[in-house]
Amino acid sequence: MKDILENFKKLIKTGIEFNSKIPLYFLGNLIFSMILAVSTLFVPKLLVNEILADANPNNIIFISIGYILIAGISSFIVSYIKRDYVVILKFMQASQRRKLQLKSLERPLSDLEDEEKREASYYAFRTVQNFTTGFEGMYNRLFSMSGNLFTLLMYIVVMLNLNISIGIILLILMGVSFAFSRVINDRVLQIDRGMVSRFIRMEYLSNTLTQHQYGKDIRSFGIAEWLMYKYNLVFDSIREDNAKIQREVEKLNILDVFITLIRNGLAYSFLVWSILHNRIEIGDFTVYFTAITMFGAVVKIFFEDISFLLKQLKPLSHYFSLLEVADEIVLSGKGVAPKADAYEIEFKNLYFKYPKSETNTLSNISFKINPGEKMAIVGVNGAGKTTLTKLLTRLY
Repeated sequence: MKDILENFKKLIKTGIEFNSKIPLYFLGNLIFSMILAVSTLFVPKLLVNEILADANPNNIIFISIGYILIAGISSFIVSYIKRDYVVILKFMQASQRRKLQLKSLERPLSDLEDEEKREASYYAFRTVQNFTTGFEGMYNRLFSMSGNLFTLLMYIVVMLNLNISIGIILLILMGVSFAFSRVINDRVLQIDRGMVSRFIRMEYLSNTLTQHQYGKDIRSFGIAEWLMYKYNLVFDSIREDNAKIQREVEKLNILDVFITLIRNGLAYSFLVWSILHNRIEIGDFTVYFTAITMFGAVVKIFFEDISFLLKQLKPLSHYFSLLEVADEIVLSGKGVAPKADAYEIEFKNLYFKYPKSETNTLSNISFKINPGEKMAIVGVNGAGKTTLTKLLTRLY
């Protein structure tokens, strides 16, 4: 929980540092969403009361026109605010992606050989890949929640006012739905995390099979069918896990339907009983009916937004962790090559193996290149030519 709050604070801080007006967009969305929600809930009551009281038709027309203007203007302003807000988010996401790309260039090359660090990097880049996830997706959901929060609280108060017992039962059902959704989302996250290494492997195999520079090696060693076999194995395993995720989501949808039937059945039954026994007036009936009808939809959206945020906080934690990693140490003093017109290069008894590798890529390599001398390094694929070049340029 502490990590979740810490990453959430970093998310908010990042947005405000990028554009200090973001809180104003949230405030504007909250205010005009409140106006729209209140007018939608209570104006029909005013109209019904006026009609039942045989009021002056001018009053009915005035209330109707007033509601149309209030709802229309509020909706327009919310749409206008969101339009500018979305543009800011796109620039923010592009800025964060640029930061991550620059940071990746500064990381030690050895990180690419570490499976855990590769997976962390994959998660980090997921936060800046598209508009549905990561920074932009999370800020879009927060924007939606800022408008729905007041609406949800208003509906809860209305239903508690209808009947405290019914209201408490609805709140309990809401809690059960949320708790079950958390369990399902945790399972989905667990499956998703297990897929990361396979996504990386599938991307590697796809690049190897489709990029021109690998064509010679694939033909020389005759491994095209073998690579396709490996790709299909990874693809099938990912497809199976996606099916598992879909089954978990279906469980959540079934429970949601079940809870909705219970919630609406209780609320509507009590509402009909109240109107038949003259416990409430027709005007109040419209308020309660609207609240019950809209409550389920708002709760569903609100919980989906919360689940989305919790799911995205995992990649976000990797993003911030990656940015906080110290840059690769720049050698100084004797490590810096002295200025000269020509250089002498010498390797003595060189041994090297990649991280987590059990065998040496290079073993007991010794040679010397005198100033002005040219030397060609040749060998079969995998002999260590590239590794030697990396060591020469101090990438390792």
